[in-house]
Amino acid sequence: MEKIIEIDGKFIPFKGDRQIYSQYQKLLKRNLFSDLGEVYNIVALKISPRTSPIKDLNKIDFEALTRIVWFFAWNADPTIPKPKKWIDQFEKFPIVDILANLSDLMIYSSTKERGSIHGR
Repeated sequence: MEKIIEIDGKFIPFKGDRQIYSQYQKLLKRNLFSDLGEVYNIVALKISPRTSPIKDLNKIDFEALTRIVWFFAWNADPTIPKPKKWIDQFEKFPIVDILANLSDLMIYSSTKERGSIHGR
């Protein structure tokens, strides 16, 4: 499943697929489920970077959220630079809004991988 999202006037392709969890682990040496926990924290705490108090914003690992967004972009275009350099190309990077736009890709990608022990 693919999607194009406008970020800071640039149209960025994103791609989700059913192997994304193992790819994330292999490439970033991180557990996507753990990083997605930060998305849950945004929802649970009703975080809005524009209106939430600093004490609530400090509870969120924005680096994990950035990794998630970068990875879905990398999955669509493996030639993009590493996360830090990639994000530096944007003057504005509304992470919460971007994640909201990627929610359907995250849901699609969270379905069982083909051939996995759980997919039988």
